[in-house]
Amino acid sequence: MKKPNPGAAKARAAQAADTQGLVKSMPDNANKPKEIGRANAVSPPVGMTRKPASRAAAAAFIKAVARHRHPERETDPPRV
Repeated sequence: MKKPNPGAAKARAAQAADTQGLVKSMPDNANKPKEIGRANAVSPPVGMTRKPASRAAAAAFIKAVARHRHPERETDPPRV
């Protein structure tokens, strides 16, 4: 059996904490009302941004968002 690596566990814990900090800093999309209408389509507003605490936190956040874009959920009705 492989021994646990305390350094790797600390790194994962730090990444999780950084990712949660990034998520908490953007509780909602303040630009959502500005995503509707022709004027906003022609000249879209600048999106919200935050500087992540680490590159690992940014990568984890992007990966989590990408998971929501699953091809089976992109069809209506869902493929069987």
